[in-house]
Amino acid sequence: MINTIYISNKSKLISSSDFLSIITACNALLPIFCNAWSISCPIVAQQSMNIDITKPIITLIDFNTNDLHLKYHVEVKPILDNGGVILYKDENTITVASCIFSEICNLLIDPYINNWWMDLRSIDNPTLYASDVCDPVCNNIVKIIVGVGVKNSVAVGLCDFVLPAWKNSNSEKNPVNYLETLTVPFSFAQNGFITKFTKTQGVTQIFGDNIQNWFQNFKRDNYRYNVRHSFKNI
Repeated sequence: MINTIYISNKSKLISSSDFLSIITACNALLPIFCNAWSISCPIVAQQSMNIDITKPIITLIDFNTNDLHLKYHVEVKPILDNGGVILYKDENTITVASCIFSEICNLLIDPYINNWWMDLRSIDNPTLYASDVCDPVCNNIVKIIVGVGVKNSVAVGLCDFVLPAWKNSNSEKNPVNYLETLTVPFSFAQNGFITKFTKTQGVTQIFGDNIQNWFQNFKRDNYRYNVRHSFKNI
């Protein structure tokens, strides 16, 4: 059981106040995610000098340093260089905060990056889908208001996530994602993507029509996809 997830800010582009707003927003939406998936809800906390090093740490860095020790991390500069923002712009603009929340959710559902869900409709050519629960709707932005009062409140944009019905091809439950934009299991938004495996094609990523090239490259270079890509057998 994971009871605490620590966030380490090693980015020069994220101020301490924005960092605190992101952590606060994550702690506001995470109980809803965990309740939907029937899992225990951890606390998201800022890294301190006295952390328990056995707990998961998600690190904010400015750009990819190829540091093999940084398993869970978010690269800030590519997001900001390509029209993204730190906290919130609108319901479709990627944020640093949304990428952090995606890391948190994926870590909780599949910490070892080895879990796949089978589409039971694909009998002739079995198809598996990576259990990355935010990817199919990753650029649907959930607006969270943190702070007290109008003057002190701040909008933070976190990412949407799929619900358990998404991974059940026989499910008749709707919706299959938190923002209720999808209705079919194993589907994805035009601003989202999926990672799947078949014996004929191996591991592939499929992106929605509204996903820009930089984001596709960003995700193909992601450590999670590199781990997924080593998967060979059903």
